[in-house]
Amino acid sequence: MRDRAVNSTNPCAAFFCHEATKTQRKNPLRLRALVASLTVFIVSWWSVDVQGQNLVPNFSFEQYTICPRSFSAYPHDFRVPGWASANTGTPDYYNKCSWAETNVPKNWAGVSNAHDGVAYVGIYGGQRPGGNGYREYIQTELTQPLQAGKKYRLAFWYKLSSYSMVSIDHMGLALSDTLVKVPHDKVMAAVPVLQVKRPAKNAGGWEQAKMHYIAKGGEKFLVIGNFVANEKLETLFLPQRSGKSAMLGSSAYFYIDEVEVIPLEPLDAPKPVREPTGEPVREPVLWEGKEIEKGKWYVLKNVEFEFDQFTLTTYSSLELDKVVDILQKQKTWVLELRGHTDDVGGTTYNQELSEKRAKSVAEYLVQNGIDAARLSAFGHGKSQPLVDERTAEARSRNRRVEMRFMDP
Repeated sequence: MRDRAVNSTNPCAAFFCHEATKTQRKNPLRLRALVASLTVFIVSWWSVDVQGQNLVPNFSFEQYTICPRSFSAYPHDFRVPGWASANTGTPDYYNKCSWAETNVPKNWAGVSNAHDGVAYVGIYGGQRPGGNGYREYIQTELTQPLQAGKKYRLAFWYKLSSYSMVSIDHMGLALSDTLVKVPHDKVMAAVPVLQVKRPAKNAGGWEQAKMHYIAKGGEKFLVIGNFVANEKLETLFLPQRSGKSAMLGSSAYFYIDEVEVIPLEPLDAPKPVREPTGEPVREPVLWEGKEIEKGKWYVLKNVEFEFDQFTLTTYSSLELDKVVDILQKQKTWVLELRGHTDDVGGTTYNQELSEKRAKSVAEYLVQNGIDAARLSAFGHGKSQPLVDERTAEARSRNRRVEMRFMDP
């Protein structure tokens, strides 16, 4: 419809031009009113189109890199494009493409179709009082930060898995302007903007948590999980489910699907950048809000590794998924990666570790569809520190992977 409505040689539709010709001869004021009415229609149509956009990437978890084969044993096992764990817990991914433990509808945690599509995520939400307090949370980076004063619809679907022997009464959604990295697997000290208190006896089908939210401005990351301590939860023991799953004998485990952050009113569009001639500039390719300069080195700030290892942490995927997106759109660009370590350890050891870390980033990109021929990875060990100090903060900054985009 939009393509037919826009015509570079004749900006009005045929029926309107015919009416305008007659009207122009009879009453020029009526012509202006007709033009104004059409303008209001087009603006309203555009506003609805903008308002309907979901700012959550991969909102129903349908996209995947590797079909899941088992539940997650480590945080980095959770591999869903656009999503990551928010703590050291290990969320699980389920998809119809899988079999046995992570299949949809039947898997290790229960039997359930997805609420939308053929996939969903699973997280531990809590236990009965006296339990070990283990929690899992999932997080994503929104496609754009929320704008101050604008109204949004926040929503997600959740369902207690059918093998969980405990039902609890709380689930929630929190927003943050920075990436959430909680260094433990217990309850998260965050205040959710969307908090659901449901009867614990609701242990059946899919339920929706939803609200209208007025943004403070700058909220960019979304976290889903239970933010209430075990001692403050209403719990219900479900003995009839005994023997279904040994891992769920004292826990409440929830499936999560179809997450939404949708603007309910027109957003403020950025002012278009124009050339001196007045013509719009090509759309820039951005990194951290600024146009990418080919040949310039950028630090991958949220790409981290396990201590003294070259295994990527779960948080790294959110940053690297953005690199994948850029390379998929800029198909002629190539990417150079270089790894660095801090000053602790020998020269040879650090040189090898930095190379392995750079190669781990390259391997992630290849696993997500980027041609290996477009990537190169090198290590510089501890020879190029960003900060020439021996404090813990300086060493943290010096342990990094950098990238630069180039023409072939």
